[in-house]
Amino acid sequence: MFKKTKIAAVTAAVLGVSAMAIAPSATADVTLSETGAGGQVLIFPYYNVNNGFSTSYNIINTKNEYKAIKVRFRESNTSNDVLDFNVYMSPYDVFTMGLTKTATGGVLMQTTDNTCTFPEIPAGGKAFIGADVYDSVKAADVREGYLEVIEMGVVEDAGIQAGLLHDASGMPDNCDVVQDAWTDKDFIQGGATGDAITVVDQNNAYDNGVSAAGFYGYALGDDPLVFANNLGVATSLYNLAGTVEVLSAPTGGLAGSSVLVDTVNIAGFVAEPISIDGYSDSAQHYIPSDQSFYLLPALASGTGTTVTSLDSAGTALATNTWVDVARDFGLDDTNLAPNTSVPSGVNPMPLANALLVTSLANQYLVAGETSTDWVVAAPMRKHGIYNDFQYTADALYDADNGDLESAGGTNPYWKHLDTDDIAAPFTYYDREEQVANVEPGDFSPPIQGVTADVPFEREVNILALTSGGANPSVLGSDNAQTVTMDSGFVTGWGSLDFNQAGLDLAAARYSAAWVANPVAGSMGTVGAPLSGFSASRGTVNGQNLGETFPMIVERIR
Repeated sequence: MFKKTKIAAVTAAVLGVSAMAIAPSATADVTLSETGAGGQVLIFPYYNVNNGFSTSYNIINTKNEYKAIKVRFRESNTSNDVLDFNVYMSPYDVFTMGLTKTATGGVLMQTTDNTCTFPEIPAGGKAFIGADVYDSVKAADVREGYLEVIEMGVVEDAGIQAGLLHDASGMPDNCDVVQDAWTDKDFIQGGATGDAITVVDQNNAYDNGVSAAGFYGYALGDDPLVFANNLGVATSLYNLAGTVEVLSAPTGGLAGSSVLVDTVNIAGFVAEPISIDGYSDSAQHYIPSDQSFYLLPALASGTGTTVTSLDSAGTALATNTWVDVARDFGLDDTNLAPNTSVPSGVNPMPLANALLVTSLANQYLVAGETSTDWVVAAPMRKHGIYNDFQYTADALYDADNGDLESAGGTNPYWKHLDTDDIAAPFTYYDREEQVANVEPGDFSPPIQGVTADVPFEREVNILALTSGGANPSVLGSDNAQTVTMDSGFVTGWGSLDFNQAGLDLAAARYSAAWVANPVAGSMGTVGAPLSGFSASRGTVNGQNLGETFPMIVERIR
């Protein structure tokens, strides 16, 4: 992640100005930008409204284009979505919003921004609703989580563009053009590829086509009926012969930042997103209220297939080319109950491959009144990557109780393993040399200690570091996991090792029947797909000071 000063970052959040560099969006590979800029997808690793915290966001369109984007908040335990909506941005637009805790213990999203959204955000804000929808989600899970921002495509229709464009007063000309476009079926749902054996029925009229095996919503390449007229074969979601494209493929250029504000201790913590480019070369467009498709687009529904990494010798590049998984994890995700069979995409491997880390390292300071948290998010667990499910290619499924009865059937299915989640050994170092142990030619400092493996049981994991003192969570997390170091280790740095993990396609979790193997000899499938940062708070001359630090990331690529 790109590191910027607190003053610049907070100014950017308030004024809607980014201090980060804008990277181009022109690559066939699925790639990361640690600067948090230039991509088609932004993943903000953490939000929190517990214990006096609020979280604010700004999302920037750095291009001279009209963009349709999906904004989706996911809770911290199992990544169920708790609020999502569409934003339709004019060129060089900025969309801002903030999260606070409600009097009843929920989360309220508010905005004073004029950018067009669908649905329209009420003047008083919109409360997160995940705890009221899913059996597995508790209110405490919803108060912490992370944010996904996905570009769905570029709005090309001149009439819609005119409505989205802001005038001299900063107001869009007419946001009703978005509702009208859906009602008139200028906007239609579709673009995400489904698995070849599943037909998902739609529950609303915004389709302009027929759901078919292999597609979610409108099937690309079909001869769709639009306004009851057969207009020819589609080459993209809307590019029908004899018509003007309404929504073209995403082009990237999204940027942004977030600030976690501690209103009790009066401190701010800047958390920048990871930016992903090469996510998709085709538009995907869905409305939030569709009971079948509300999880689309998702991190697993893009069209990008290749990721480049080093070979086993570390001297040359090898490109992994991934194919769609055999079955959409969302169709079997028991954490969505009472909802069932909600697709979330069949292409998780490229993003998972690009996000792999073999180690995460950072500083710690837990002396006196200073505390440190490490934040580690696992955004691909919602798509079958390092969660406690296993894909079974050939099984019998008992629809009455949702369990696999035995092997040897004909239905592919994700079954719940109820096993341990991924864990990593934590090695930590002191700042000072231990002179008595140093020999001529030795490097310093020597390794000081290794804890037992740290489990990562949630989608967002907060590690509150301590050396035995009273060090509460810096970020006010109610779900923090305390990691205790030996007494006396109050300042230094540490490292979490994920080298023992990998996208091992021969293992029980990832069988060869699930997805094609990557390039022989490639080292790009070692590690776990994670992101995060650290945050420290201390007191200087009686005043609180908060700061964040990007993770020192090691990737074999």
